[in-house]
Amino acid sequence: MLDQLLEPIVLEDILDAKKLQDKQWGREIHLYTNELPKLKDYQLAIVGVDVGDGTGVNAVRKSLYQLYNWHSHLKVVDLGNIKTGATTNDTYFALSEVVSDLLDNRVIPIILGGTHDHTYGQFLGYKSQETVINMVVIDQTIDLQPVEEDVIKPDSFLYKILSHQSNYLRNFAQVGYQHYLVNPRMVDTLEYMNFECFRLASFKDDIKEVEPIVRDAHLVSFDLAAVCQSDAPGVLHRTPNGFLGQEACRISRYTGLSDRVSSIGFYGLEPANDRDDKTTNLVAQMIWHFVEGVYNRKNEFPEFDAKHCYEYIVDFQEMDYDLIFLRSKKSERWWMKIALPNQEGIIEYHIIPCSYSDYKNACNKEIPDRWMRAFEQLSNSPNHKTPSRNTT
Repeated sequence: MLDQLLEPIVLEDILDAKKLQDKQWGREIHLYTNELPKLKDYQLAIVGVDVGDGTGVNAVRKSLYQLYNWHSHLKVVDLGNIKTGATTNDTYFALSEVVSDLLDNRVIPIILGGTHDHTYGQFLGYKSQETVINMVVIDQTIDLQPVEEDVIKPDSFLYKILSHQSNYLRNFAQVGYQHYLVNPRMVDTLEYMNFECFRLASFKDDIKEVEPIVRDAHLVSFDLAAVCQSDAPGVLHRTPNGFLGQEACRISRYTGLSDRVSSIGFYGLEPANDRDDKTTNLVAQMIWHFVEGVYNRKNEFPEFDAKHCYEYIVDFQEMDYDLIFLRSKKSERWWMKIALPNQEGIIEYHIIPCSYSDYKNACNKEIPDRWMRAFEQLSNSPNHKTPSRNTT
């Protein structure tokens, strides 16, 4: 099936393999050239989405193949590019089938190229997994314009996802949007649905605050336009503000570190706008950092007993609740523990990723915004009763 949806790699079209040195990616990555490899033999797979002549996707490959691989035991395969369908919907379908097959084989897809609406195909790949997922989008805008005549565009794919008939999306977070580029009604809509929205300014003082957001995600979609144009000029919609290139690499590494993230897409590359290969080099390095993160996963979720975590309790007497925080002994990462009664009145504990700053705010008698959002979302779930006082 997949061989009908994928266009194999022609290495000679990308670079001169004879010039590659030992330990460079181009020497160690497996390329799908003739026969489709056994997916179960790999942990990660690169999948290109060719919406032009393929030069942009292959330019990233050229840069990536020349980077050095420090983790040879991580098996990575490059499956080539999705064959362009007769319609955009055909391409979405092909991408979803490839993503679904990779997920079934416990392979993490790294999707490269395409416009941001191809996130819809990435999302559809989870339909067969029979589980709810958390999704994070990193973008300068919120692509929630209404879909007209069932035609999905880069600025409307979120509308299609959030209104999808098969509701397997549990949580959604928008990261890095810029106020002046977004209709406030879109933020209001997401917040009304108890989804999270984080401005670019939220991470000005500390980019590490992105980490707990992506830690709980299954699907991550990164619009390269979220990076400032000085560091990534080769995108479809350039703006002077955005994440710095170094910050984009750190976000990619945080995403790879997440034990839950099972797919990531890097969208919006426009090689015609690129200068000195800045953007293609940056995307290659973002992929490198994502793989570095995967290598360093701690596999600690959901181990939250005394053996693996320190527990901290902050007493909020004015609201008759204790805020419970957990700090991992493996990674020093933080979580919050939220207790709610289910329909039978039995207390259930929900573990929510957070940061050290959330704990510090609680110690200063400030209820963390992240705790309030999670508490409200869980309280409104049909699986829970409205919590009584003194629930801990």
